[in-house]
Amino acid sequence: MEGLKSDYIDKRRDATEELFELTKHENITEIKLLIVSCGVIKPLVSMLLSEDIKIQENAVNVLKTLSFVHEYRIEIAKADAILPLIRVLKTGNLITRANSATVLGELSRIENSNIKIGGPQVINSLVELLNCNDTLGNNRASYALYRLSQYPENNVSILQAGAVKHLVNLMDSSTIMFEWIVGTLWHLARLPYGRSEIWRNGGIQMLVKWLHLGSNEVKCYVVAALLELCLNSNLFCEIALQEGAIQPLVALIQSGYYINEKANFLLNHFNSVTCDYNNEDILLDMQVMFNEDELLELPYNDAVEKVKDEDDDEENEQWLSSHNYSLPTRIRIRPPMFQEYE
Repeated sequence: MEGLKSDYIDKRRDATEELFELTKHENITEIKLLIVSCGVIKPLVSMLLSEDIKIQENAVNVLKTLSFVHEYRIEIAKADAILPLIRVLKTGNLITRANSATVLGELSRIENSNIKIGGPQVINSLVELLNCNDTLGNNRASYALYRLSQYPENNVSILQAGAVKHLVNLMDSSTIMFEWIVGTLWHLARLPYGRSEIWRNGGIQMLVKWLHLGSNEVKCYVVAALLELCLNSNLFCEIALQEGAIQPLVALIQSGYYINEKANFLLNHFNSVTCDYNNEDILLDMQVMFNEDELLELPYNDAVEKVKDEDDDEENEQWLSSHNYSLPTRIRIRPPMFQEYE
């Protein structure tokens, strides 16, 4: 504490370095409590404006670690950290910008703080960070945007800043997908302009890609996003079907994972829409994937009429008729589980 208040820059640098090293300790919960109880949050906030890059980096890092605890993020907000963090986000080096994005994302969860953080200037800075050629910056910016996108009033600014293009690019280039990237698209897909931007930038194709490749948490967000898109447009259904959405949906349903109800409903919806895609091929794909003893409800009437013609395969019609298909009541989409980002 004395080092943080010292007039000598070397001592302040050493003090912030020691605090940062403490946050790496295995007993992190006790360390956080010790740091906060010593009253270091306010001095750390003042260090955000330091001209010494290392002091600034250490201060942001410590605040980032503390911000994952609800009580401590409230204390950070009370110490008037938001404006200094925004300044770091705009003017800092890549590391401090990335870490300040995470802290701002956490602080936005506090009531009324979202109003200060969710302005166009902050969102534009986050989108710039999203577009940088750095994995850490990309992931931290997308996390902050996810937090901000949970508030509907922020989503127009996020769309206007061009975030969708960069989010889709991340989905295309990444070998590991984080759920908050897809989660942001899910929130944006609730707006007509958001759905248009996702489609225009190839987002539907990327969603189906990660429906195949993603973790269960990622797939939760993908299914939620595809529901928002496909329930509002048969064209989007056609694209998803052409990209091969059926197989991973079937696998997700059979897995018993808690999202399987939504996956089931999406699969039902795919089979009920009227679009230019060859529905006969779709239904034949389903026939191959499902064993005859599996009881998955799929829509029958409209879909069968769509595929029946003079050349229709009699075996396919018999298979459809043997399953008592009916479209279930529309389910409510609830937010998937989200693990804390640390």
